Amino acid sequence: MAGVAFLEERLHGGLSVFEYGSGNSTLFLASRVERVVSVEQDPSWHAYVADLMPENVELILCQPYFREAYLDVIRQQAQKFDIMIVDAHEREDCSLDSINWLTPGGFSLYRTAVFYRAENVMGL
Repeated sequence: MAGVAFLEERLHGGLSVFEYGSGNSTLFLASRVERVVSVEQDPSWHAYVADLMPENVELILCQPYFREAYLDVIRQQAQKFDIMIVDAHEREDCSLDSINWLTPGGFSLYRTAVFYRAENVMGL
């Protein structure tokens, strides 16, 4: 739970987050920050989670999936982000590229370093 504690100490309403991969982490973040942009490459998962997302989440489906198109989604945004979460394909490239899209003082995390209980996020 150290990852959750790390995030909770730093999350507040004025932040923006870009996330590679969507799901429970998106809901967790959306309840604590101003805006979350999350890119998903799996059409069936996208369809499932789209109905769960609050209004401050922009959920983008990258289909058909191509590596460059997936990496390009962040480049198409009109802003930099305070936090980058990488929980999907192309982890290394997403992480390396994310440095260019972080605000000063922003940070990037691999999803494998962030743990939370799904039932606490989704109210299960």
